[in-house]
Amino acid sequence: MTLALTDVAWAFAAGDRVAPAGCGSLATAPTVHLVDPFLLGQPLSKIHLGPLYHVQNWTDVQANGLVADNTSAAIAVVQTFDCTNDVILTTTNGTTLLPYSPDFLTIAPAAGTQSLTIPAADLLLHNIGGVFFAAALVQAPVGAPAPSFTDQIVVTAQQGTQTATPQMMDMVPPPVVLVHGLWGDLTSLGGKDGAGGIDGLAHYLKTSPPWLTHPGLVKVLCYSKYFGFDAVADPLGGGSDPCEQTSKDALTSTIYGLFRHLKNKHIIGYRVDVVAHSMGGLAARNYASQNFYRPLRTRKQGQFHEVITLDTPELGSPLAHFLDKHSNCSAQDFSVTWDIFCKTVLSTTVAQCFAGQGDPLAAPGSDLTTGAVYSLYPHGPALQNPNLSGPNIAGANWDAVSANAPFNGALEADLNGLIPAIYPQNSPNCRAQGMAPLVFQILGDTNEDAVVTVPSQLAGAQANHFHTFQGLSHIKGVAIPGFGLSNDNVLDCKDVNQLVACWLSRSGDSACLTGVPDAPVCLTHASVAKTSPANKNASVPASVTQVSASKTASAPKNAVPMPTIVVAHPHSVNRLALSAPTGLELGTPFDLAVNTGSDDLPEIHVVQTDKNFSRTGSSREVPVAISHVDGHTVHLSVTPEFFGNTEFQVAAAYRDGGVAFKDFTTTVNLPSQPPTQFHADEFSDTGIRIVLDDNSSVRLHPWAIYANVPGHVYLDTRYVSYSIAPAAGPPAVSLAPNGVIHGLRPGTATIIGRLGSFTDQVRVEVEAEQQ
Repeated sequence: MTLALTDVAWAFAAGDRVAPAGCGSLATAPTVHLVDPFLLGQPLSKIHLGPLYHVQNWTDVQANGLVADNTSAAIAVVQTFDCTNDVILTTTNGTTLLPYSPDFLTIAPAAGTQSLTIPAADLLLHNIGGVFFAAALVQAPVGAPAPSFTDQIVVTAQQGTQTATPQMMDMVPPPVVLVHGLWGDLTSLGGKDGAGGIDGLAHYLKTSPPWLTHPGLVKVLCYSKYFGFDAVADPLGGGSDPCEQTSKDALTSTIYGLFRHLKNKHIIGYRVDVVAHSMGGLAARNYASQNFYRPLRTRKQGQFHEVITLDTPELGSPLAHFLDKHSNCSAQDFSVTWDIFCKTVLSTTVAQCFAGQGDPLAAPGSDLTTGAVYSLYPHGPALQNPNLSGPNIAGANWDAVSANAPFNGALEADLNGLIPAIYPQNSPNCRAQGMAPLVFQILGDTNEDAVVTVPSQLAGAQANHFHTFQGLSHIKGVAIPGFGLSNDNVLDCKDVNQLVACWLSRSGDSACLTGVPDAPVCLTHASVAKTSPANKNASVPASVTQVSASKTASAPKNAVPMPTIVVAHPHSVNRLALSAPTGLELGTPFDLAVNTGSDDLPEIHVVQTDKNFSRTGSSREVPVAISHVDGHTVHLSVTPEFFGNTEFQVAAAYRDGGVAFKDFTTTVNLPSQPPTQFHADEFSDTGIRIVLDDNSSVRLHPWAIYANVPGHVYLDTRYVSYSIAPAAGPPAVSLAPNGVIHGLRPGTATIIGRLGSFTDQVRVEVEAEQQ
C-alpha cells in the first residue's frame, strides 16, 4: 500500500521538494514517534502536522496506549535525514496502518494493512532544515475478536538498509461504565468496590484481566430513584445526595471523567463499554439519543463501543403499569410479605409501602407520571419517543443477557405474596377487583424474570448476540427464612459475570457463547444465623405448607401451581424482643440480643436498610454470627454495612411454622479510626473535564477506604467540605455547598476536599465546546 500525498496545506517552497544533494548519504536510521492527536491542540476537523514538525515536542504529545474501540488511531510520524529511499512502516497486535489525512476524524474508520510504504517523494513535502517528515495512521483493530491486551503494539520503520528503533504502545481495553436499573444504587453492580460484601460485577472485572492492570477504567455510577430514565432535569438535585441526578448527567460526568483519565495517561480513546442492568439499558439508549453523543473524537461513531444489557425492559414492563394503577391500594388482610415490606401497617398504601423501602413510584408530592416507574410503561410516552435510540445503537455492538426466573424464585414469591394482600377491593382510590393475579399473568408471559418478560429483554437482539439463563430472577427477593426459595439472580451470578467479561474483552465475539450453560452457577451469599442444629438441614418447617417445588426452572410457570406460603402460626411482633444497641460504627461488629421467646431456637436473618438516601442503597442482608445463647436469648454479632440513619430488621423462622419480625432504628457512625485513603472525587487522580455547551456542571463523589470496611465508603457533603484553590484571573468554575461544580468559562481550577484532617485535590478543566 502506498501513502498518497497529503497535508498540502503545509507544503514548502518548490526548491524544498527537490532532493538536496547528499540527502541519502547519511547512514542514520529513521526515527518513529507515536503521537496522540488529541494532545496537539488543533481543531479536530483538520489536524495538520506542520506545526508539530517545527516544534518537535514529542514528549508532550507522545501516545502511550491505544484503546481497542474500533475507532481510535495514533499518528506515526517518521523523522529521517534520507529523502531518497521509501519508508516501510509495520505494526502489530491487530492494529493496521492507513494513509494520514488531516481530516481523518471526519471519516469512518476502515481496516488498513500491517505494512504501509511511504514514497520518498512524500518526504520532500516536509523538509525542515534537512530533516524530512511523513506520517501515517495506526488504526485500532476494527471488529471482533479483540487483540491481545498483554502484548504491546510495536511500530517499526525500515528505510533502505536502516531500521528505526521500534516504538511501542499499550493495547488498552475500553473503559467500562456500569449502570444500575430501577431503584438501584452504587452497589447494585459494584460488589466489593461499592459498599457490599458480594463479589459484584465491578469487583469481578477489576480482579480479572485485562482490567486487572487497568482498574481505574471500571466505574460504577448512580442516578435518581425518583425520575424516569429520560428525565431532562432533576428538581431534587442540589442536596447532599450525590446520586440525585438524572441518568443522562450521571453518564455524562462518568464518561467524561474516564476520557480525562485516558488523556492524562496519554492513552488514545474516546469510547466506552457499557454494562446496564434493567432500566439502565434504557438510560444508555437515552444517552445515545443526545446531540453530543457522536463527537468528532469518535469519528462520528458514538461514545459507546460495546453495550451489554442485563434483563433490560426494551419494550417496558406491564408490572410498572400495575404498580402505578394500584398505588393507592392498601392491605385488606394479613400477609407475611406485606408485613416484611410495610411493617404490618394495613392502612399503608402500595405507594407508601414501596417508598418506605427506598423504592419510590415517584418523588414525594409529585405526580406518578414523573416517576421512574411510569417511564417503563409499555407503549408509554418515554418508550414511544421517536427520538429515543433503539436497542441496537448505531455504531455500537449490543449483546444481551436475559433471564427466566425459577418456579421457586424468591422475588416472584414475594410479589405473589404482596399482590393478594390488596384484593379484593373496590373503592374510589383502589379498584383491585376479583381474584388477585399472579406475576406471570400481569406480565402476560410465563417466560419472565419476575419483572420483565424474556421477549421484552431481547426485543431487537441479533442472533449469536444474546443468551437466556434459566433459573435467574431480575434481582434478589426478600430473604424470608425457612421457605426454600431461590435467590439466584442476574446481579449475583458467576456465570453471568464470566459471559459479560468475555463479551467486553473480545468486543462481543460470538465465541463467548460457547459452553455457556442454560442453568447457571451462581454465588449465593447467605447471612443466616443457624441457631439450631436441626435447622441446618430443614428447608421448610413442618407446619408450613409450600406448594409443589417440583417444577424445573425452564418449565412453564402456568403448568403447576405457583409457590404459596401458608403460615400455621400468625405472625406476632411480640414473639421477638430486641436489645437495641447504641454507638455503632461502620464495619465494626456489635452485639444484638434477640429474645426469641421459645426453647425452639429459630433461624434468624438480619437486614439493614439505609434510611438516608440512595447513596449506598436500600436494603441488604448483613453478615451475622452467633456469639452465644443464654436461655431464650440469642446474642448475634452483626456487622453494619450502611452508616448514618439506618434500620435493622430481624426475621426469625420457627420450626413450628411461625415467622416473626422485629426492627429498630439507630445511627451508625463512620469508623472512629481515620481512613487509610481519602479521595475528594472518584476522578481525583486524573481530574474532571467540563464542556460548557453540553455538560456545564459536575457533582463530586467523594470516597474513603477504612481498614475494617470492605471496598469503598462513599461519602457526601455532610462529611466532606470543599473549596476552590485561589488562582489568578477570573474563576473558571463556581462551587456549590453540595459539591456541584459549575463551569463558567474556559480554563482550569483546583478543588480542595477535606475529610477531618485529610485533604485531597481535584483538577478541573473547562472547555468551551465539545468536538
